[in-house]
Amino acid sequence: MPGRRPTMAAAALMTLATMSYAPTLCYGYQGTIRLTSLHWGVKNTPSSCYFASDDGQRRSCPRLVGLNMKKGDKDPYKGLSPEDKQKGKQLAAAWIKMDKAAECKTILQQRSIYLVGLPAIGIEQIGSLIARRFENYRYLNMHDVIASASGQGEVESSKELISKMGEEAFREVEEAVLDQLQALLRSVISTDAGVVLRPSNWGKMNQGIVVYVEADIDKLAAQQSIWSKEELQDIQARCSEMFKQADVKVKIDVGNAADNIAVSIIESMTRELKRSKRGSGSASP
Repeated sequence: MPGRRPTMAAAALMTLATMSYAPTLCYGYQGTIRLTSLHWGVKNTPSSCYFASDDGQRRSCPRLVGLNMKKGDKDPYKGLSPEDKQKGKQLAAAWIKMDKAAECKTILQQRSIYLVGLPAIGIEQIGSLIARRFENYRYLNMHDVIASASGQGEVESSKELISKMGEEAFREVEEAVLDQLQALLRSVISTDAGVVLRPSNWGKMNQGIVVYVEADIDKLAAQQSIWSKEELQDIQARCSEMFKQADVKVKIDVGNAADNIAVSIIESMTRELKRSKRGSGSASP
């Protein structure tokens, strides 16, 4: 094998770090990537890499390690060491996730994403991960923006913020904040569930794409202590009809890793926007 062979961890990190620059000729690939060799050039960067699709077609990709799977192979990792097999699977999964994010970002055409749903879902972490996968998108937590705009300082949850401000005052500031945020492009914005209750807020959020993230209330109540089951049921009862107006609806399992949930939301957005007129919109830079 030509060149140097870094440790498994170093190789994985260096390869993943270069994936943002993968060429468009690999765009849309959904098959299995087989890792067979590593070719390292100067400064421990990949000098040449290849991968093969499930039908045996060989494609060149200077930024992705992999290849030489023959047509008809049932095990794409046949003959690899356990270390290389695990690495190959990790790189394949990372590549496919990146490719899905690139497709969704193209369909979005710079439009922002508004995440709505029950407060215990962990929508803040999910939103941050989606923005990170889109690379040039920013993440904004509306609770933090509202707290700052109203001079409340740092708060742990929307529940604490609403308790300090009173719900009516909170909603007034929330609407004023949306007046400013609606003009932003390339943003992922997490909101409070009650944002959907004011019809005027929909006109602002519809400048982007509204995604309703749904989860089982029993599981949500069991995984945290801020919101009781009864409180979550009350919010769901008040907001459920408005949640249905979202452009994209995604039901998640809160037991899954946050990054997997973020990827599932990206996949759902891609499917729904392809099917709807919302996927053909445009945005100015």
